[in-house]
Amino acid sequence: MKKRMVLFLICLISGILFAGCGEKTEETEAENNAVEAGSLISFEYHPGYGDMSGAYHSESLAVDEKGNRIIVCRDCETFMEPVSVRTYAVTDDQFDVFESFIRERNILDLANRKDSDLFVTDYSPWEFVLVFDNSSVGGKAYETYHISEYKEYSGRDKELLKELSDRFHDLRGELLSETFEGEEQEPETEPVTEPENALEESGEHEDGAQETADYEAIYTPVLNEVSEFVLSGRDAFDPEKEYSYVSDGLIEKVMYPGDADLAEAVGYVMSDFSGDGIPELLIGCNENDSERGEVSYIFSAFTIKDNAPVSVFSGMVRSSYQYMGNDQFFYSGSGGASITLFGENHLSKDGTKIIWDDFYFSDEKEGGEIGLYHNTSGTFDAAASKELSMEQSEFFERMYAYEDRCELLPFTPIGEWK
Repeated sequence: MKKRMVLFLICLISGILFAGCGEKTEETEAENNAVEAGSLISFEYHPGYGDMSGAYHSESLAVDEKGNRIIVCRDCETFMEPVSVRTYAVTDDQFDVFESFIRERNILDLANRKDSDLFVTDYSPWEFVLVFDNSSVGGKAYETYHISEYKEYSGRDKELLKELSDRFHDLRGELLSETFEGEEQEPETEPVTEPENALEESGEHEDGAQETADYEAIYTPVLNEVSEFVLSGRDAFDPEKEYSYVSDGLIEKVMYPGDADLAEAVGYVMSDFSGDGIPELLIGCNENDSERGEVSYIFSAFTIKDNAPVSVFSGMVRSSYQYMGNDQFFYSGSGGASITLFGENHLSKDGTKIIWDDFYFSDEKEGGEIGLYHNTSGTFDAAASKELSMEQSEFFERMYAYEDRCELLPFTPIGEWK
């Protein structure tokens, strides 16, 4: 009897010890995989979104021109709306607590999780981008860590991710400002002054055209910034940097390049698409579409105004532009099952604006029925459009007809830019 009791106690104690070890497995593993970190330089959070209407959301921890830490939130619900930009103050004490949380809870190790086999949806995935100066711990002065949606996360990982999101949101202090950015605003840069008044100095031809080299001199700031951004690659992306000519579509391509060699895939073409004798500059890439074959997508278009490059339009994955020949462009956008947008447009004579020839879209009515609409203003507004009496199949046939007219653009690889 005594022997049985002793054996029972030994088994009971062993079970408790093993159970205790099992409970600490995840914590012990996290401690063993601790990532040594220096100082937090910047932090960016993309919450992602569940539709395809051209929405864009981002929150960035940055430093303003006075050296104060701020959080900049950019939000746009559809591609037709301006971007709301809200700026919040961040105190040093708040920042120190947030940085300590990242280090003490070993948040950076989450970037090392294996890629999952989850189905990749069409919407933008969520992502955290953390940049550290690890020179003090024997690492690089600028190291970037990406914690993104399509990885294998444990239950403990998911709890940490939620806490990370909540703590970052709580960093927001006083609202300092709120502004709105339109897609067609001119970049806030000084006009090119060398050579002074290049258009006049080089002399014009009878039709107002000039030698390509003269226009290249004016577009050089655009091509330099685009080239530097593309060739630096994803890991060098600086969320704090204000880009004058890098579009959201180009950022998407660089952040999610797939198997593409970006120096070859991304390119530029300079040609007069408005007919005023002054060439426009298009930045884009050729990609393989599973149904259509090779397709040219345009990330951004620029023209020259007051002797400086200005933005005309920009495209993204679900709000894209293609070239149809004869100086016409095809636009297509998607907002999920109920919203499809497409149409044909061209540039104004001075090249600074889009003029719509036809704009079609679908939208859900109050009763749940899908309405089909048309206008020539490019406005996503059923009240300001004519409702079409046609089947959805005919509606999409019109879109496919536009797609069939699209042509490949002769992009020069950005890697060849001098």
